[in-house]
Amino acid sequence: MADLPFDPLDPILGTFKIVDGESVDGRRVSGTVSFEAHGSFAHAHAVIDHAPEAFGLAAVFRGRLLIASGPKDKVEIGAYHLSGNRLEGIWVPPGAKGCDIAVCGLEVSRRVRENTFQIESAHAVDQMPYSGSLTLTYLDPESVPVRRVKFGWSLHDGEYASFGLASGEILVSTFNFEPNTPFSIGLYEPHGSQWRGVIAHSGTDTLSHESLRR
Repeated sequence: MADLPFDPLDPILGTFKIVDGESVDGRRVSGTVSFEAHGSFAHAHAVIDHAPEAFGLAAVFRGRLLIASGPKDKVEIGAYHLSGNRLEGIWVPPGAKGCDIAVCGLEVSRRVRENTFQIESAHAVDQMPYSGSLTLTYLDPESVPVRRVKFGWSLHDGEYASFGLASGEILVSTFNFEPNTPFSIGLYEPHGSQWRGVIAHSGTDTLSHESLRR
């Protein structure tokens, strides 16, 4: 798992304009997003036209920008890399600061069926170990560049579920530690001076889209 470092934050620090933004209901979205470094992670603050301000946790993982948004310091990021039959994940805790990934949760699994992985070693962000399996349910065909994914964990202490996105060998998910409040996870690809993002939201399978331009 030491092979899963986060990329430097330099490409995302500062303030970006939201361009080409479209909400889940088709409305145009505009505003700004600012990123402030806290070690290996960034804290995001979005000022969106005609909407409440938003807060997020961000990291750059294997060339992609990942942003979990929701209640301030209550959402975490689960970043996964799939290589053959091996799936390795790292979970960034809410409000994460510093450069030591020891604060993160780690999960290493091997494929036992097409989209089911047996967990070989894992501990959560509270550093407690867990065991079981993870099943991925892709909601879009492989031809879609960024696919919606449902995550389902069958663990020693119960069943857990979340949602996320997949782009090639990279998957991302999230959890929200403030129940009954909306939250989201975004996966952004670099395109020149922009980051083009697809965002999955709690409570709906409809995605929103936006680009961030410095």
